[in-house]
Amino acid sequence: MDIAQEIGLLETAVVSGEWQQAENSVRSLMDHAADNMKFVYLKTAVDKQFNRMDEAIASLRQLISAMPDFAHLYQELANLLIERGDFEEAKALLQKAVELEPEKSELWLSLASVTVTLGEREAAMQALGSARKLLPGDGTVRSTIQTMKMRTPSPCHATGRVVLVSDRPGVREAKISCALRQHGWQVLLLHKVPVPAGFIEYFDQMQPFENAWQAVRDAAAFDAAVTHVFCHMNYVTASAFVTAGLNKVVLDFYDNVDGMLSDAFLDAQSFRRRDAGSERGLAFNADGLICRNLESQYLKANSGGKKLPKRLYFPDYAWAVPLQRPQKLSDLDGELHLVTAGTVWLENETNGNDADIGFQWLAELLEGFKVHLHVYASNVPDGEFAEKMADYIAQENRSKYLHIHKPLRDHDQLLQTLSTYDAVPLIRKSLVFGGSPWQYSENKYRYSYTNKVADCVDAGLSLIVHPQNRHNYGLARRLGMLIPATPELVKKEYWEEALAQAKKHQSSHRGSQSFYTGGEQIHRLIDFYEGVADDVRPTNAYSTTSGG
Repeated sequence: MDIAQEIGLLETAVVSGEWQQAENSVRSLMDHAADNMKFVYLKTAVDKQFNRMDEAIASLRQLISAMPDFAHLYQELANLLIERGDFEEAKALLQKAVELEPEKSELWLSLASVTVTLGEREAAMQALGSARKLLPGDGTVRSTIQTMKMRTPSPCHATGRVVLVSDRPGVREAKISCALRQHGWQVLLLHKVPVPAGFIEYFDQMQPFENAWQAVRDAAAFDAAVTHVFCHMNYVTASAFVTAGLNKVVLDFYDNVDGMLSDAFLDAQSFRRRDAGSERGLAFNADGLICRNLESQYLKANSGGKKLPKRLYFPDYAWAVPLQRPQKLSDLDGELHLVTAGTVWLENETNGNDADIGFQWLAELLEGFKVHLHVYASNVPDGEFAEKMADYIAQENRSKYLHIHKPLRDHDQLLQTLSTYDAVPLIRKSLVFGGSPWQYSENKYRYSYTNKVADCVDAGLSLIVHPQNRHNYGLARRLGMLIPATPELVKKEYWEEALAQAKKHQSSHRGSQSFYTGGEQIHRLIDFYEGVADDVRPTNAYSTTSGG
């Protein structure tokens, strides 16, 4: 079979999505078709499929050098560079692409997206204008241009009014709004997905939005002191607000990406590098940052001389709603009952690469000491529960001490249920038995925060934390509900003492925890809002050189 026929087979495999066959063909052709541009292009598709981004980028550069008049090659290379956060070179490549094929609207829209990310508002407007000429009937393009042309409202905003913006609102948004309203503030929530039924009562007004630019216009019309945008590791909506510059914008990064994910994880999920770049650009150009955790310390330490805007440490605080707490299960059977409720990363979805993923190892350990573990995996859809949790359910069937529960979607019901248990474990397997974490960096464990702290306060639970989880460890100690996770936890005596400590926490007066509630802390957020509203800032809030 000659080279042309082999390349033809490779093309067939790529088109049909038979990637392993395509990979075999690439290996077979590497030594004698490296200069064949059709082979190089097909190899690029295979490299991208198998996440060999360096090789894909090198191949596209080779193709552009040999065939400099093909606009789509510049666009493909730009897309890969965007994933790595190299927006400047991506912009240059897209500028060349629109020179070659100015009639292609998708090239202009890609250029507009990159220039928005870089804070080059005028360039973005020009690119969007070119796209609109090619797509005169496209309402989204027209709406975007109209929004970006809007003048910044008068700096004299109404105090006591705030807009909360969230793609998927949850308990954090509800707690903040509840506390603000108790202090006389008026709250408008702009939301993309529906608000959970149990949280509707906590907002004065709620308004859905279909796209980020609609949300920008609606927020500007409300004329609030500030707009508080929640970023759940998704930066499209936040980027629109910071770019438009129509409101004073404070960003609330639920969890940071930059510096918190390991290099190995970023290599496997390269789109997160783009998220890290977006997050960094937004953080330095917003009017303020509201920090659920301490992860912005990494941004500050690696700022390259740039100054972050005003920051406020504001974790998820407790509701301080008096609970009619039911009897503890441990009072009935004399055995310690641990519970974990929230996101559960499943072992069978990570191929065993991460020593700190999942709870099967912990369930095996606890069974030997007659300690119960109850698991509520809130991230698992109800319709997929049996399939995704199959390994856990099989282990539950073999054990008297592992209990797998359907997730509770109602927050009040969740807190009532949690209050029947004794403690929440925040224990990393790698610190007990060795092994390497894969998803998170050590910065994550140092600076991160779990809303389980607030849940523990509301439900009367203790928290078992390793000292290297510094932030959570310090909070648990300050709140008088800490059970330190020590090397002794592989012994029966440790768990006997843990039960005794949990009982001591349950019997003690928890008045010392009263400071850790939204009602007690909301004055700090109000002061922060007012300070941001009074600040003077440049007209273009999202430029690569600004950021106070």
